[in-house]
Amino acid sequence: MTRATQAIIDLAALRHNFRRVQDFAPGAKVMPVIKANAYGHGLIQVANTLAPLADAFAVATLDEGVVLRNAGISLPVTVLQGVSNKEEMRLAQELGLDLVVHQPEQIILLEQAVNGKRLDIWLKADTGMNRLGVSPEVFVSAYRRLKACEAVTEIRAMSHFACADDPANPMTERQYQLFRQITAELMLTRSLANSAATMAWPHTHHEWVRPGIMLY
Repeated sequence: MTRATQAIIDLAALRHNFRRVQDFAPGAKVMPVIKANAYGHGLIQVANTLAPLADAFAVATLDEGVVLRNAGISLPVTVLQGVSNKEEMRLAQELGLDLVVHQPEQIILLEQAVNGKRLDIWLKADTGMNRLGVSPEVFVSAYRRLKACEAVTEIRAMSHFACADDPANPMTERQYQLFRQITAELMLTRSLANSAATMAWPHTHHEWVRPGIMLY
């Protein structure tokens, strides 16, 4: 007789790991990354477990944000991929989701969003990860365009480390210095530290840390 395979998730361990994040970054707000079904641990159960502790959540896609709102999660939810069309923009506005802007087309969507519902935005810079983000050369001009958008409330700055899990790699410090340089004059709330940087690079914590895999 075969038995169904089960994965047993220790939610007490999840809460413990979250508190370790707070130990590493006591001065920062914490935005747990719960994308990809909370790394396979169950999006809703992880969100419900961490909601009393977290300051916000981050997900990859708009669909994940919709699931959280439908489940009654009222904390700020940041959509890391942002949106790609007007319909998605309207849905994000309706649900009050925070959006990452990482390409010029997303700025255009915000410039065209004039239904009166405003959003908080994370403007993401590509400082060396080469995955998502506007180039450092256009970061300030992108910020100015967002600042002029009727649909935008607060603008924050974000980037992502490529190899913070390797303490000997100078790339992390180069990314940090570039991020600091392009944001220096704008006085923005910032988020840079992923799991590895939260543990190993305390000077990169800024106002928000974004732990992902270390929670699980």
